[in-house]
Amino acid sequence: MTTYNACDCFLSRKYPQRRRLKNGLRYLLTHREGFALWQDEKQNFVGGFRRWQFGTSGDDSSLKIQSLHEDARAFERDVKVEKSWSEQKNAYELLTAIFEWTNVPVEIDLLTSVCADWWNVTDETVEIDAANTNEKGEERPNIQLSDARPDAFTETERRDYLQRLWNEIADLPMRQRVAVLLNLKDQNGRGVVDLWLVVDVASVEKIAAVLEMSVEAFAELWNDLPLDDNRIAEKLNLTRQQVINLRKSARERLARRMKGF
Repeated sequence: MTTYNACDCFLSRKYPQRRRLKNGLRYLLTHREGFALWQDEKQNFVGGFRRWQFGTSGDDSSLKIQSLHEDARAFERDVKVEKSWSEQKNAYELLTAIFEWTNVPVEIDLLTSVCADWWNVTDETVEIDAANTNEKGEERPNIQLSDARPDAFTETERRDYLQRLWNEIADLPMRQRVAVLLNLKDQNGRGVVDLWLVVDVASVEKIAAVLEMSVEAFAELWNDLPLDDNRIAEKLNLTRQQVINLRKSARERLARRMKGF
């Protein structure tokens, strides 16, 4: 983890514009309805239509992916090019066109390269070692650029916390698990059940199993998450107030179990 952070910090300093673009794409893929970001069987982060997370992408399109590696505008010949794609604010349309053309998930690094080409995002080569010399070539006092991200220990600690929290949720009674997970959301009301996928704590299959649902049934609910209490109540054959009480009890139990962690 320390080595990873050091390399990540180096690349962020060397290619700040590309890193900013990549972070923007990651945010779009994880927050825009219909898109998703996940790890494939090779543990590479890939982006695509959300339904592809559940194994419903098209036939193998390795030739198209290779074409995209060689020419960032390869798909332009097969789809109608919209002028708005040249503007970063219309990234949704550009990614949609790419995914419709490839018909398979695309690695986030390749997506970043394609979008960088379309939007002319470039970074001047930066000599990292030159940061410690002034205009006269004299050595400056040791300079360290601060990394806004938490250190490796903190990141590991947070992931351990999320793993422990997931284990505690999985140990809840079935109805409490459903009341918590199907309504899980952030402060803005967006569903965040995919948090467990992003941090690689639980797979789609594990989440579905904890909910005692088939993967297919869970996939059908995905775009509607978080569910309101009335829909959860309907699924559990309970009243809305009973669902609220179940979630309240579950949160109190989780708070007690996680207090010392």
